[in-house]
Amino acid sequence: MIINSYRFASVTLPADYGSGAIVAFSLRYVSSSYSGDVIRVRRSSDGTEQDFTPIEITDGTLTTFVGSGDGIVVKWYNQGTGGSTYDAEQNISSRQPKIISSGLLYAINGIAAISFSTDEMRFLAFASSGFTIFCATEPQFADATFLSGGDNTSNRFDAGVRTTTDTRTLVSESGTTTRINTTTNYMNDHMIYVGTKTDLRINGSSIQTGTISGDLQAYTSSNSIGARRYESSNTNVQYGQKFMQELIVYGTDQTSDISDIEDNINDYYSIY
Repeated sequence: MIINSYRFASVTLPADYGSGAIVAFSLRYVSSSYSGDVIRVRRSSDGTEQDFTPIEITDGTLTTFVGSGDGIVVKWYNQGTGGSTYDAEQNISSRQPKIISSGLLYAINGIAAISFSTDEMRFLAFASSGFTIFCATEPQFADATFLSGGDNTSNRFDAGVRTTTDTRTLVSESGTTTRINTTTNYMNDHMIYVGTKTDLRINGSSIQTGTISGDLQAYTSSNSIGARRYESSNTNVQYGQKFMQELIVYGTDQTSDISDIEDNINDYYSIY
C-alpha cells in the first residue's frame, strides 16, 4: 500500500484549503486525503498501460517500464474533492501528451513534467461560485492555454498564456465576456499562474487586477487541459506547446489562502 506521507504532517497541501479544490492534477501528492496513483501511462513500444504513483515517477519505475520509447499519458487522476468523476482522460491516441520521449523523462528544474503539443486531456465541467486556479507550467509557443471549457463563444472560459502579449483569465457567460489580462510576455517562463475573479498573479505577485463577472459553468462539453477549446468538436480549438506539472482548481474564492498555496507550490518546484 502506498502511503501519502503528508497525511500525517502539519503542512497544509495546496488542494486542502477551505472545502478543498474540486480538481487537482499533479505528479506529486497535493491532497492529504489522496494516496493513489497520479497518472496512467502507455508505452509506445507495445501499447501496454500502467498506473504510477509519485514515487514511481521519480525512482525509475516509470522510465524502466517505458524503456527507450515514449511514455504517453492516458489518464491524469484527480486528487480533488470531486473524486474520480473528474479524472482527466484522452482516448484519442494522437492527442495524448507525453511524459517521456525516447526514454528520457521530461523535467523542469529536475522535476517531472508533462509535455503538451497538439495534445489535450478532458475532464467533466463543473459550476463554480467564484474560482481560484493554480497552475505550475512553462508555455513554449502561442496558444499555450492550459485550461479551458465551454459550449460556444457566449459560454466559455480559458486561462493561460494566449499569446506573447496576452496572458489572461477570460470568462464569457450568456454572451457577456470579461477578462483580466496582461500584455507582459511570459513565453518560455517557468511560472506559477494564479487566476481569480479579481486578480491575475504570476510567481507570487499580483500582475493585474480587475473584475470577471461570470463563473465557471457545468458546460455540456468537457473542460480541456492543454488546449483552448470551447465546444466538443474540433472547430474551435487551438493547441500550443507547453509543459505542465500541476493544475489545481477551486470552485470558490480562496484569496485569503493564495499566498500559502503559492509558497507550497514554489517550495516544491523552485520556480521563483
